[in-house]
Amino acid sequence: IFILLVSYMGTQFQAITQRRLYGGIFGRADRSLALFIFGIGTLVFEQSLYYGTVFILVLSAFTFLQRFYISYREIKKD
Repeated sequence: IFILLVSYMGTQFQAITQRRLYGGIFGRADRSLALFIFGIGTLVFEQSLYYGTVFILVLSAFTFLQRFYISYREIKKD
């Protein structure tokens, strides 16, 4: 759910400010790359995809909070 919320927060920011918010530590390209790397890692370590999913979840939650804070600060400024 956090993965969807990260993208949703970017589009909502765009609806309010007319600018797209791509900021945050773990964007869409980063999530795709992490999923690819952990997917390939399953060839070596069977549980790699599980740990990759947890990794993506944690960083997506952090990115959501970053984007929420940036959006809140921008709205408060106006």
